[in-house]
Amino acid sequence: MKGTVLIVDDQQEYARFLNTLLKKFGFQTRVEHSAADARLAMNQFCPDVVLMDKNLPDADGIELVAELKNSHPTTQFIVITGHATIKSAVLSAQRGAIDYLSKPCEIEEVLLAVDNAMNKKQMNEEIQLLRSVGTRTSIPAQSGDTQPARTAAMKKAMTLAQRAAGQKGPVLLVGENGSGKERLARWIHANSARTSGPFFSINLAALNQQKAEIELFGHEPGAYGNAQSRKKGLLELGDTGTLLINEIESMDMPLQAKLLNYLETKSIMRLGGESLVPIDTRIIVASKALLDEMVTTGNFMEDLYYRINVLPIHLPPLRTRKSEIISLAREILENLSTDLGLASRPTLTREASEKLMHYHWPGNIRELRNVLERTLMLGHDKVIDASDLPLSSDAEGSWHITVPFPQNETLHDVTRAVTRQLIEEALHRGKTKQEAARLLGLSRHALAHQMKALDMFS
Repeated sequence: MKGTVLIVDDQQEYARFLNTLLKKFGFQTRVEHSAADARLAMNQFCPDVVLMDKNLPDADGIELVAELKNSHPTTQFIVITGHATIKSAVLSAQRGAIDYLSKPCEIEEVLLAVDNAMNKKQMNEEIQLLRSVGTRTSIPAQSGDTQPARTAAMKKAMTLAQRAAGQKGPVLLVGENGSGKERLARWIHANSARTSGPFFSINLAALNQQKAEIELFGHEPGAYGNAQSRKKGLLELGDTGTLLINEIESMDMPLQAKLLNYLETKSIMRLGGESLVPIDTRIIVASKALLDEMVTTGNFMEDLYYRINVLPIHLPPLRTRKSEIISLAREILENLSTDLGLASRPTLTREASEKLMHYHWPGNIRELRNVLERTLMLGHDKVIDASDLPLSSDAEGSWHITVPFPQNETLHDVTRAVTRQLIEEALHRGKTKQEAARLLGLSRHALAHQMKALDMFS
C-alpha cells in the first residue's frame, strides 16, 4: 500500500475516475461527496492525502481545507476545481493546500500531485524522527527513550548507512514498500558532508518515461509542445546535495542510459539542450525489486547496475524485526503526540504490545504509523489497548517468515535459518516448550533435539 487518499467531490463520475486511477497505482482510497461526510471520513479513515473539490454542495472546499488542516495537521490537501483562478489558487495555498489542480486533470498530473503530497507528508514525519535522534553523527535510535535491541539485519543496515554517510558515491537501498528506504536516505544525507545542500526525492512508478526524464533532467524552451520556458530538473536542482530515485526498476532503458552517463561524467544535458551542464548531486537509488534478476532478464542495464551497486543496503521488512516494533511504535506515538497537540504520549498496554508484535505488517513502518495515527484520531489518545488497534484478526493468526537466500549461503544454511525462525515464533506464541512443540506438530523431545542442533538455548 502506497498510502491512503480521501477523494471529496460531489461529481460522482469524476470521483469514480479518480478512485479507479489511484487504486490502480496502489493507493488505498475512500470517496465522499459532501463536507459533512468528509469530516466523518477524516476521523475514521485518517488519510495521508485529501483530494478536495472546491465547490461542494454544503461547503466551500477551500475553507473546508483550512478547517480540516487545523484538526489533522499531518494530512496533505490538494484542491481540484473546474473553475481555476489565480485568486483561488493563492487562497488554497494560504488555507493549507499543497497543490491546486484544474479539471479535467491529466492522469500524470494527478499521480504526480498525489505522489508529491505523500512525499511531503513522509518528509515532515521523517524530519520529526531525525530531530528526535540527537546529534547528526549518531546512528538514529528507533525509540523515543532507549536504544532498541535491533535485529542483526538492521544492525548491518545501519552500519552500512553510517559508512555511506562518510562517502561520496551512489548508494542502493533495497527493501519492500514502507520499510523505511526514504527515511534512511534522508538520514544518510543529514549525516553526510552534503547536509547543508538540498535533498530531493522522486518516485518513478508514478510517472511516464517522458515526464520522468523532464523531472530528472529538465528541458529547454521549445523542447516539446508546450515547453515555453527553461525548467531545471531535480538532478540540477540537487547540486551539492542528494537526490533519491525511488523505484528505479520502473526506469526504461533510454533513461537508464542517461542516468549512467551522468554518473560517469557528472554532467547532464537538458531535454532539447545543446550543451552539457556540470553538476554535483549525489545519487541514492531505492528499489523493491532485485535488480540483479532484472539484469539477467535484460530489463536493467548491467553497466548501470554495477555503477549503483557499489554500496547496497538491504532494509529488512518490519515483520522480521519483532524486537524493534514496540520501540518504533513508541517513537511514532511521540511524534504523533506533538503533531496532534496531545498533552502527553499515549501508552500501550501489554495486550496492545502483543497485538502489534504478532501482526504481519505487510505495509511495514508506513502501515504501523497509519494504524497508530488512526487509533489516536479515533479518540484513544491516553492508553491504547489491543481492542483499540484497527488490525485484522485474520492476519494475527497467520505465521509469516521471510526467507533470504544470500549468494554466500547454501540451502542447508537457509533451511537452518527458517527452522530457527519457526521455532522462535512457536516459543513466542506458545509461552512454554510443551505448547511450542504442539504448535509445530512435534513432540517435546523432538523440539528439544531440534533446538540443540541449532544451538538454541533458553
